[in-house]
Amino acid sequence: FPAAAVELRTLPGIGDYTAAAIASIAFGEPVAVVDGNVERVILRLAGRADEATAAVKTFIREQAQALMPKDAIPDGGKAESRDPEKESRPRGLAWWDAAERIALAASAKPTEPVGGAETRVRAVENAAGEHNQAMMELGAMVCVPKAPMCLQCPVHALCTTRGEHATPKKAPQRSLPVAYLLDLRKRGTVTEVLLEKRPDDASLMPGMYELPQLPIDVVDGREPVLRVRHSITNTNYYVQVFAPKRNEPPSGGRGGRGEKSLRRAVPLKERNTAWVRTNRLPSVPITGLTRKILQRLHVMESSRISLLE
Repeated sequence: FPAAAVELRTLPGIGDYTAAAIASIAFGEPVAVVDGNVERVILRLAGRADEATAAVKTFIREQAQALMPKDAIPDGGKAESRDPEKESRPRGLAWWDAAERIALAASAKPTEPVGGAETRVRAVENAAGEHNQAMMELGAMVCVPKAPMCLQCPVHALCTTRGEHATPKKAPQRSLPVAYLLDLRKRGTVTEVLLEKRPDDASLMPGMYELPQLPIDVVDGREPVLRVRHSITNTNYYVQVFAPKRNEPPSGGRGGRGEKSLRRAVPLKERNTAWVRTNRLPSVPITGLTRKILQRLHVMESSRISLLE
């Protein structure tokens, strides 16, 4: 990754996709953004099946990066060796090589001819950012999963598949019950919530903060303060959130009915936990599920967008 992308990648909750998007769109660095839409476009262009293997993932990343324009236009549009006759004729299959044609054509409107209606190369301020956004839009709006609109595609002539490509059967959805602890405390006029940091090497949401997870047997027979369903990849999580009683000891003990303590189920010294001020939550990298829970329980304010701004 270029410099900005590498630096962004070190931030909690920032993966390859987000780092590449910010680096290219905000800083103009030539690093390819690869999401599901871009993957589909590249696989169809190359005539490859969508196989969930490391080799296919590597192929997609390499091809996406190879298509990334290094400059706004080839040679900056100022090379003296250019043929003047070619400068004035429309861009087409006989002139541009594959990488140039895709980079330029993807920036055009999908319903226009290859390369757009312009007859001369159009310089852009941020070639990397425009290319990435164009590739994602191409997959989202034209090269869609079912019934792709091939006749409207600006790179139809380059495509090997020209239609739907072979895709493996999706893994069946599974359901999983999970329980989380919502523990709040007052320190003067400040309210704090207990959060736990996910491992930096976690496959999903590394380094982000979430509510501490509770063993299912600890919450058996208890009434949650919130029930919510949350889906990630092929898993539907049936989430229950539990809050300790006001008089429950912070380090253990048993309730009046002989119940296991919720707080005791989260040994602070053994887990990477931290007390976070609720007014600082918007600046903390928390998971989407945690944000959903805290907003529904009014621990964290929902962000509001003013149409007048």
